[in-house]
Amino acid sequence: MRDQSIDVCCVAQTWFTSDIDDNFTYIPGYNILRCDRNSSNSIKKTGGGVCIYFREHLDFVQLSVVDSEYYEILWSHCIWDNMNYIVVAVYIPPDVCYYNELAEHIIEGFQALRQQYPEAKVILCGDFNQFATSVITNCCDITKLTHENTRGNSRLDKIFSSDELVFDSVETLQLTVNSDHLGILCKSKKRAAVSKFVYFRDQRTPRKNAFNVAMDNIDFDVLLQIESPDVTLNQLHNLITSCLDFHCPIKRVKITSKDPPFMSPVIKLLLRKKYRLRQKGRFLEAVNIGYRIREIVFNNVNSRRGRGGSKEWWEQINALTKKSVSTNTINAEPDDFNNHYANISTTDSYTPPVLAQTEGFAPPLLSINQGYHELKRVKRTACGHD
Repeated sequence: MRDQSIDVCCVAQTWFTSDIDDNFTYIPGYNILRCDRNSSNSIKKTGGGVCIYFREHLDFVQLSVVDSEYYEILWSHCIWDNMNYIVVAVYIPPDVCYYNELAEHIIEGFQALRQQYPEAKVILCGDFNQFATSVITNCCDITKLTHENTRGNSRLDKIFSSDELVFDSVETLQLTVNSDHLGILCKSKKRAAVSKFVYFRDQRTPRKNAFNVAMDNIDFDVLLQIESPDVTLNQLHNLITSCLDFHCPIKRVKITSKDPPFMSPVIKLLLRKKYRLRQKGRFLEAVNIGYRIREIVFNNVNSRRGRGGSKEWWEQINALTKKSVSTNTINAEPDDFNNHYANISTTDSYTPPVLAQTEGFAPPLLSINQGYHELKRVKRTACGHD
């Protein structure tokens, strides 16, 4: 994978189980998402399963789609080259009876995720065996990119995409692992950064305060001596505009498609200023600007996540997963609970145990040192009172 500079790798028939730890499946430089075969998605105990490897620098997350736990399918979202992708890996065993249900699940999953990520490109890949993929291509508006045999004279492994030009070339290759399937390698050239100049007015708090002070010191009585209303209006406009341009000037910065999502024109401006200060040896001022940049980035990231608390987050999650929240309330008094638990904890057939005979038994006398050493010898996991 490193030799081919692969950023995302989808694997079908991993044969992973819950007994196999992620340390065993770890590949240096990659993170992994897994969907192992279990009793929910297959009646067979061995084989099957899918996983997706992502390079460590990629931002990715596993997506939750309703009823996906009943199939060997893995839904994910990643950002590659500042573009959103929905990457889906699937393994469909041969001769199964749930083809129609699986097709409906994939179609409904794509429809839900496209509402959540309207600008994302879709990539569907895996081992489909005898599954008729024409239903998915017609309903999901995706195109098959593979046209070569991947196992003997059969085309079992396929890749689909919502954008035919997402890859520059698609080819098969012999795998280094023990498999009678061929691998599919999709190569894509990294797109050149699209840049544009953005003009904005510097409205940082110190500049706005200076503008307000300047406006308070302007003598507007001079304008009342002008007889023509048009001339008065033009003079007022020029006066305010000149004051605004002086204290809150218009800045120009270059924004490119390579910039991270939290980047804003103000951060670009501050980064440029920080660089110039470091060039002049004014390191203390550069450090202070760095703190200001960190604060703005933190606020930008939080604003993207939303300002709602955990309650609002879980409400959105339940809405996406279509989980209903029970709103039934129980009208009961504290005494009702006490009586209920007292009744279920009491039985008429209870017989109290016979007390041990301790009469005439002298407890041993231990010194402080003896007690300390005896307690020190007791293991931390020993049963008994704390």
